[in-house]
Amino acid sequence: MRSTLSCCCVVVCALTTGASTYGQIGATYNRVVRHVAVTPDPTAPGGWMITGVFTVEATAPPVALTEGIAALDDVSTIVEVRINGVTVAQTPFTLQIDPSTLGGPCGGTCGSGVTNGMTAALLCIDGQCQYPPITNTVPTPSSLQPGDVVVVILSPSPGALPDSNTADDSRILTMGTDPIGWNRGVKNVTLTPSVPVGPITEVATFDVFFDVEYSSFGLTEQLRLGVEPVLMINGSPSPISPVGCNDWIANPSDLCQVCTLFQCGTASCGGQNVQLLCRVIENEFNLSFCGCVGESQYSFPGVSLLPTDVVKVVLRPAPGALPELPGFGDDDNGALPPACVTCPADLNGDGVINGGDISFILNLFNQVCLSQ
Repeated sequence: MRSTLSCCCVVVCALTTGASTYGQIGATYNRVVRHVAVTPDPTAPGGWMITGVFTVEATAPPVALTEGIAALDDVSTIVEVRINGVTVAQTPFTLQIDPSTLGGPCGGTCGSGVTNGMTAALLCIDGQCQYPPITNTVPTPSSLQPGDVVVVILSPSPGALPDSNTADDSRILTMGTDPIGWNRGVKNVTLTPSVPVGPITEVATFDVFFDVEYSSFGLTEQLRLGVEPVLMINGSPSPISPVGCNDWIANPSDLCQVCTLFQCGTASCGGQNVQLLCRVIENEFNLSFCGCVGESQYSFPGVSLLPTDVVKVVLRPAPGALPELPGFGDDDNGALPPACVTCPADLNGDGVINGGDISFILNLFNQVCLSQ
């Protein structure tokens, strides 16, 4: 009888200790290569840049911390890039996660950690708590050729915690003749008076409309390409928030080897859906190739402007969206046509010269006739 009681006591003590210690019943972590892109090197025409996008997913421990302060969990990662089986780069990332911040409903910010010495928030993306996309870009030692095999591999740094699933720790791409990746760009920035006005001679209120173009090339996988547009007036950001959905997810289904404007996929955001069409894309070197492209319209309403104000729209990736890629950043800024706000022929003050200005003249003529 005493032996039985003694044995039970040992078991109970062990369970009590484990319930208050993360080291015994801890969070689990999974390193994942999300996407790989191969784009022209902006610093070396003819060269290429390989960009690996990865994250670390965190799953809360089954038992909450009840005493003491949990140490940061080390999930540091080495990103290795291979071309045709030969390692060309190994980049270490110092990553730590505070396990005491994990748990609870997965929504918005779901934890905290450190990335290369900088505080970072973990986000709930597709129902999983994880780092926002972490980017590693390396130049290739020589020009890539069609048929070359590019591999990005993740592994724990020495002393770091292991992975809970090693099946998603690598990505393989086979090069074709064109870049492989994604892009977003701002198009067609225009002004429309919030209320009808005559020629602009003083402060007037406008709605700033613009289109955002989403595209992929050489990929047929789901891509998160949402944006956070920023309105810049005379070089300073405006506090006005944009109107438009910012969590676009592209689903290309065709590699678009020929640009014939046929449907190559769809994109969705907040219940909205748009078609993706095979269209021409240009990079910073003015090289043209085919991509799977869609557009969505946004606006900044009620913007007060002077005739001399300089207006620009700047695109930034939304939280959790894919980063910008080397060689494709020249279309992330959009401006009005030069001097359009003060165009002498822009009689109705809408920022463009078109049939509306003729209507403005005719309306004035009719008002004069009716007053006589």
